[in-house]
Formats: sequence, C-alpha cells, structure tokens
Amino acid sequence: MSQESHQPVPVVIPKNLWEPHGDEEAVLVGWQAQDGALVEAGAVIAEIMVEKVTIDIEAPVTGRLAIVMPVDTPVHLGDVIAKIYP
Repeated sequence: MSQESHQPVPVVIPKNLWEPHGDEEAVLVGWQAQDGALVEAGAVIAEIMVEKVTIDIEAPVTGRLAIVMPVDTPVHLGDVIAKIYP
C-alpha cells in the first residue's frame, strides 16, 4: 500500500471562482457536512458568499472531511478551507 493514498486532499477556493476587483474576499457562510463526515466527490460541502451571491463548494474527492476554517471566516481565492482524507 502506498503512503500517497493516506495524504489529505485540500478543499481549495478555486482561483477562478470570481473575478477579483481589488481586495474582495468571500465569507464562509455554512458547512453542508460535519467535521469527520464521509463525503462523496462532487457533493456540496460548503457555501461561501461573495458580493451577496452564494456559491457552492464541492468535495474534490470521496473521503473523510476535516474542516480547517469555521463558519463566518473571511476567505480568499486559493485558500484551503478543509481537507479530505480519501
């Protein structure tokens, strides 16, 4: 068994999710899965809000969710908000 299979996969705010116009940040407004939950690839696991628009964040892989950032935290493009252990 390779060591790589146990490495967490980061859940990242995609760098192209919105068009930056200065110092805009989003806010993590909710988690749709609890810390430690088993999540499926493609499932919505979090919601962020940018300029009064809510955007869903999906799990990149299937595995166990480890939340890194709590609700109401400001987030920026490229931030890691959670990790998933496949």
